[in-house]
Amino acid sequence: MKGIAGPLKLNLAQFREVEAFASFGSELDEVTQYTLNTGVRLIELLKQKQYEPLAVKEQIILVFAGMRGYLDTLSTSEVIPFKDHLIESIRLYSNWLAHIDITKKLSGRTLDYFLTVIVKEFKLASK
Repeated sequence: MKGIAGPLKLNLAQFREVEAFASFGSELDEVTQYTLNTGVRLIELLKQKQYEPLAVKEQIILVFAGMRGYLDTLSTSEVIPFKDHLIESIRLYSNWLAHIDITKKLSGRTLDYFLTVIVKEFKLASK
């Protein structure tokens, strides 16, 4: 979790700074708009229901998905349904992802493949 969440803190700090700047209503360049959009999606992704905490490996995969740009093609309103679909998929393929529990390490290549498949499934199902 530390390896994945490290850049998350920086991204969210940048988001908060840009969000405060954007509140003045000035024109924003593409990089600033991207930072704002990514921050909003990450905030939505990190929300959890009260008294229903997610398992650590589920949180790790969610943060990984957000940090690797898998949410960039989604609208803000699609983040929560995508998150629910991703958690359902993680639980469905739990034995396939059990190596995270055993090794305490995350294979980026394996997870990238898994997330690519899940994003494609989600987009097909939402059409």
